[in-house]
Amino acid sequence: MNKKRNFRFVIATIFIAMLVITPQTVFAASKGVAAPAFSATAPMAKVNTVYVAKGDTLKITGKYPGKGDKVKSYKSSKKSVATINSKGKLKALKTGTTTVTVTTKKGKVDTIQVKVVKKSAPAKKITLPKTDEMVAGQVIRLSAKTTPDKSTSTVKWTSSNKKIATVDAAGYITAKKKGTVKITATTSSGKKATTKIKVVPLVAATAIAVDPVSATMQSSNTKTLKAYIDSGDPASPTNDVIVWSSSNEKVATVTEKGKVTAIRAGTASITARAAGSGIQASAEITVQGAKIEADSVRITPGERFKPKFTDYGLSSDDGLIYASSNDGIASVTPDGYVQAAFRSGGGSAKSGTVTITATDAAGVSASIKVTVSDEPTIVDLSKWQKDIDWSQASRAFDLAILRVTYGADASYEPMYKTYADNCTAYGVPYGAYSFALYKSKGAAIKEANAFYKQATAGGRTPLFFVLDVESSYIKRAHTEAYISRLRELAAKDGISRLKVGVYVGHHLYNKLNLNLDTDPDNGATPDFVWIPRYNTPNNGTIGANANTPDYPCDMWQYSSGAYFPGIAGKVDVSTLYDPEGDPLSEKGDFSFDWLISGPDAA
Repeated sequence: MNKKRNFRFVIATIFIAMLVITPQTVFAASKGVAAPAFSATAPMAKVNTVYVAKGDTLKITGKYPGKGDKVKSYKSSKKSVATINSKGKLKALKTGTTTVTVTTKKGKVDTIQVKVVKKSAPAKKITLPKTDEMVAGQVIRLSAKTTPDKSTSTVKWTSSNKKIATVDAAGYITAKKKGTVKITATTSSGKKATTKIKVVPLVAATAIAVDPVSATMQSSNTKTLKAYIDSGDPASPTNDVIVWSSSNEKVATVTEKGKVTAIRAGTASITARAAGSGIQASAEITVQGAKIEADSVRITPGERFKPKFTDYGLSSDDGLIYASSNDGIASVTPDGYVQAAFRSGGGSAKSGTVTITATDAAGVSASIKVTVSDEPTIVDLSKWQKDIDWSQASRAFDLAILRVTYGADASYEPMYKTYADNCTAYGVPYGAYSFALYKSKGAAIKEANAFYKQATAGGRTPLFFVLDVESSYIKRAHTEAYISRLRELAAKDGISRLKVGVYVGHHLYNKLNLNLDTDPDNGATPDFVWIPRYNTPNNGTIGANANTPDYPCDMWQYSSGAYFPGIAGKVDVSTLYDPEGDPLSEKGDFSFDWLISGPDAA
């Protein structure tokens, strides 16, 4: 800490300790809502959400204190719902919701949500919050309440004495001088409400301090600062109001109540100014680029994902320039999607680690290390993946596990036969799975019959069968009956001991108390266990601090958000795994090669 900062810290600390008044934040004397630095407004009762009838128009504008700034642009997020021109005139086109963004020439931005409804809903009543007292020079905003709550009526505001207090079209009241004034809100349907406001003279602050005087934050985190003010006269305490501001809103913003939000890496001075006297004090905020997402991840050959760089200290995800240190292992598209290279013709992965870098308009860069692994890529597929371009997908998969039945219902899963035939045609090994619904031994056997019959129909030969257990009511004895029945059916087809696995929800592992220990002499036990526990973020990657399973397993489904070539939507992806480093199976040699070697669990 340098001498200058140290001196300032000591003085501020002594000052705070001496204060006997209650800490005040901006507009603390008011029961109204303080005016933010900039806000999008409309002449309606509500502040942040307004209702407009289809076909009607509404004037939206911006409210900002001081001079030297003007609205630069208006933008509607859904132009099919409502359009808005360069002067803020909104036209409601069809029912729905749109967000109007108002931007000033100095870069201030605020939004207001517009909900377009079928027909007008005139206000039948309007009420105003009670506002006892304001300080001369203070600005607050009144948010009226209408009945019905979703009224489309506009509101006109008036003051009984503009020399004491004025009010604008959006309900912002500015206290002028000592006196009592009536503020009236009148709806376009003719309903009125009035509130009395007593404006008291300003007792200006003569001293001010901010606590703490410095802080280090990570981007996206928040921290509330406190401002302390004093008049220097115990007999006449100050009622000055505090206005907060940031020297660099790209680094950190601050609300009217002193709540700081860290945006990106850098430094910013957060200043509390006493509006009446103009004296001020500041806190120095240092923002570090928070790596909320892992700074190193693992993906599989052919996989595609988009790292989110905003939390790394960059200004936003928009307008970034991306680069890869080795396009041969993984490239990155102009819009930020990392694409791992396909496997080569011989099937081996183009494995290795690359650095993906993003640079924003200010020249600030952030990077993430991406390792393309040559470990087996295991995906499970169902009807939700719809039509697949297997000429592409087959180059990324090492194993596909296909859903066959849902309980005993084979019609629920219409894609199994198509997927299985394409796996065979393109040389992708595949297994089969069924979602368990049984609540009795008889139901379990019935589901096992349907599963095996459908999986092997047309001479298809899945390499193994998996029972998908995701319901809390599943019983151990019923599960053993299911597994035994699968093996009985396979034995009739000449398979000595069908390979069977159990997929069990991580949260159900202990609760269900299933028999998951492989016993070669017990046909009711599985050969392997598969557990889902998704990484954060759930984007198809394995991060350095991934949510790994807490229980022994042979396969770990680490994401439901992977993207692969040839498939339009998200895909579940898994890898071989065991928390203890050893396979659960008593075979002692669970491996990928064993899993895809054939249906006999030899």
